[in-house]
Amino acid sequence: MGADKVSSLHPSKSRGVRVEAEEESHLDLAPHFWRFPVKIEDYGTDAYPIRMSSLTSLQRCPAMSLIGDARLDLSEQRSGRAAQTGTAVGRIIELWHAGRAMQDAVRQTTLEAQGQVDKRSALPQADLKKAETWAVGYAEDPRNPQDGVLACSLEREVRLELEPDPEDPTGKPILLVGHTDQVRRNNFGRLELWDVKSGSPGGAQMLAEYAWQLCAYSLACTESYGEAVVPGGVIRVRDYTARRIDLMEGVFYHAAYTLDDARSMMRGVAHHVAMIRKGIVHQHPGVHCLYCPAQGPHLCGRLLEPLDEDWNLG
Repeated sequence: MGADKVSSLHPSKSRGVRVEAEEESHLDLAPHFWRFPVKIEDYGTDAYPIRMSSLTSLQRCPAMSLIGDARLDLSEQRSGRAAQTGTAVGRIIELWHAGRAMQDAVRQTTLEAQGQVDKRSALPQADLKKAETWAVGYAEDPRNPQDGVLACSLEREVRLELEPDPEDPTGKPILLVGHTDQVRRNNFGRLELWDVKSGSPGGAQMLAEYAWQLCAYSLACTESYGEAVVPGGVIRVRDYTARRIDLMEGVFYHAAYTLDDARSMMRGVAHHVAMIRKGIVHQHPGVHCLYCPAQGPHLCGRLLEPLDEDWNLG
């Protein structure tokens, strides 16, 4: 395991997996797979902020979030066709709202996806035809005028600092960072945060799954804009597939929660972070295991436990 030695992890009866780390050591997770890049107590600080887009993983399974948020080759290799297609359609829509003609937006996104602009932005598995179909449907929807979003909100970087949970052993504030899809002003003059989604779950399910993410974005925008930005909801672009725009239902799924609700939900985030900072990493097996970087609940424990000759399944 090298110089940064940690004691073996062991299952706690009801608290998930507990990590006993020596002072000044780093959390060393299955070192021949990957290494967590900072001290575990620095999780969610300036040294290692938490991406708002990863909050969905945190609410599903803290172990999944901790592994996936390492941003190493392991998680990059697991970015599949659906995720890359979603990134592509989001990029087309962003360029279109920024003033590009749809054809130009598609062409630019195609070049980027093929790695001809920057290999780091390549999306080799993206279904570009499907991304174009959804983006064109979006642009043809009269509810989406090209100048209908705040230009400054397109892929705007935002930050949100949360108070630590009472059980947090570090007492350090929690830093969340992210990039917004779009902010719109509704018919009543209020700003709303909307997130473009291309996944297969229904709109109501998406609102529940992405609740923490939407709330974090909205609170961060409220601080950044100096004006209340309430959670608007999700824009499910998959609904544009083979449907007539004049008969369109769905697409826009409105969130029912307020900024006070959002602040309340962020206390749940703070509690999860507190547990991780204490070295308690809960594992919640489920359907999300199918696309977790750990590649299955049977391997998750191995990634969260230093492997040695004495490790066994008992």
